[in-house]
Amino acid sequence: MKKLLALVLATMMVLAGLAALAEENTINCLVEEGSFIVQIDDPEGDLGWLAETKDESIVSIYDADLIEDTYVVRYDPVNDGDTTVTVKHYTGIACDQVYTWDLTVKDKTIAEPTGGSHTASPDPATFDATLIGQWETADGMATMSITKNPGGSVWDAEINGASSHNGYAFVATIYYDCEKDAFVYDKGKYWELPITDSEEAPALGEPTTAGMSGAFTFSGDEEKPVLTWKGDDEDSIEIEFSKAAAGAAVPEDVIERFSDTWAADGFSAEIWFDKDEGIVKCAMALSDGSFCDFSGCKYDAESDALVFEGGVHYNANFNEETADHDREVLDSDVKAVFTEKDGKLTCEDSLGQLKGVEFQHLDDAEAEMAAQAN
Repeated sequence: MKKLLALVLATMMVLAGLAALAEENTINCLVEEGSFIVQIDDPEGDLGWLAETKDESIVSIYDADLIEDTYVVRYDPVNDGDTTVTVKHYTGIACDQVYTWDLTVKDKTIAEPTGGSHTASPDPATFDATLIGQWETADGMATMSITKNPGGSVWDAEINGASSHNGYAFVATIYYDCEKDAFVYDKGKYWELPITDSEEAPALGEPTTAGMSGAFTFSGDEEKPVLTWKGDDEDSIEIEFSKAAAGAAVPEDVIERFSDTWAADGFSAEIWFDKDEGIVKCAMALSDGSFCDFSGCKYDAESDALVFEGGVHYNANFNEETADHDREVLDSDVKAVFTEKDGKLTCEDSLGQLKGVEFQHLDDAEAEMAAQAN
């Protein structure tokens, strides 16, 4: 089976003063008095480095520390044999660089490295076309929506599903980890929800469980990707999601008429056609400072309306540690129906926040404000 995210770039590491530039870090490695030393430039001093050794009975870590603007690791020989040592870099919870060196100890002296590797996370945009969008299980019991986090380098996942006795919702911000070749999370929230006959989604309230960790892992191929969800807890089971079909195409003239940035007093809505995914999307900012995102919609020809379902209503809270926004989900499975007439946009939404709100094209709204100012 072809691995969808094969990202490993193997390189040979030689010794004594060799400098290799990877990302923005200069790597120097050398053998000195029988020990193997790694020096990595770290002008930012982010303390995201971690040193490891595969077999401490052969090679041990004497010290690993940030000295001024350089991360320095010294590996000492313990017993004769072959092993591998590793230096990783983490941004937040995700590993974004991995260096390895294959070492041989003879006569309790480390010899020249015989090989090694370097793995690094690519530009996050590399994953967008495959990752972002709607996913579903084969039995139809769960759906998943993945959107780009407002910070631009990670993603937000929302799952809505049903079991034999109740419904559930799950949300998490996911980060690509190049060592695991998976999208990891550590602040997942899970809600148990009652199953009712109402068409309105139940209010989420406080999560049943918070602080969950786990991963989403790709398999399959580029044409038919599969994304497997597995929590880290012992009772967690694997759930496989396949990319959902985009659905019936929205007519081009309808896309052209609705696609724009729209504004109202305290509100904004951007509607556009995502060429990579072949679907119409919408992102809204509400007057209370919260947001709504919708991925994919249907066109109701009878009412001449765009119908968005499965939206996520959330607050975006900036996280200084990750330099991204943590998504605090307020409501899931939000529905919004947009109608356009005479250059005005109205919306009926399941949250009830847009009742009576009339949007204008942003250019028209700005021109009206300028006229009123004069």
